[in-house]
Amino acid sequence: MSAFDPLAAAAGLLASRRAGRALGGRTTPETLEEAYAIHDALARALGQPVPAWKVGNLTREQRIRSGFPTPICAPLLAPWTRSSPARFVRAAFVEAPALECEFAFELAVDIPPRPAPYVREEIVARIASVRPAIEIVDKRVTDATPVEALADCMASGGFVYGSPVNEWRRLDLANAAVALAIDNTRVAWGIGAAILGDPVMALVELANAPPPWTRLTAGQIVTTGSCTGMTTVTGPCTAKADFGPLGMVEIRFE
Repeated sequence: MSAFDPLAAAAGLLASRRAGRALGGRTTPETLEEAYAIHDALARALGQPVPAWKVGNLTREQRIRSGFPTPICAPLLAPWTRSSPARFVRAAFVEAPALECEFAFELAVDIPPRPAPYVREEIVARIASVRPAIEIVDKRVTDATPVEALADCMASGGFVYGSPVNEWRRLDLANAAVALAIDNTRVAWGIGAAILGDPVMALVELANAPPPWTRLTAGQIVTTGSCTGMTTVTGPCTAKADFGPLGMVEIRFE
């Protein structure tokens, strides 16, 4: 009989987050379903709606490395999800936090699972706005297996989003550029095409392969992956991601 207990695993991960220390022991999921059961338990333990999701495992290379055949996603938990400008205590993270600049989509309506796959135009019609965003990467599980990393909310430590851009359909998101600066020095740069050639396609992929308990609902934000790689924060600083016509996202690490 399996010793897997999603409630205990979720409690351990939350305690690790709150203490800023690596998790002692393992989360023990062995399957995708068990990892997603931990996500469900995390949200229930917090007693707050899931404000946002992150999606990953989108390319063939990523799927070979992970061993997962489909896109995966994880909740971005409410206590660590904030609007820009935001402040975080750097010492509150388990590891030195790393920053990823991402295009995020706010949903206008629910996107329920269905047998027929969604196409891009249908997903675009269900998007209310685009928001510039920075995800903060942090790991609670040392040397995690792919399924343990998934259970640990795909190593998400925090999420900061900018103001909504409602008239985004006239923009070329594939060629939309973002520059990340640390204390006014540019350290990374990228474009939307880094995500499947078009960041909207990440949401299409997720809508067509939603995990068991995931429900994409109106008002939630889905962030689509880093266009700028990962930039480690080594000390107190101010990070600013400039998305041009899509706006700016700012985080102060104290």
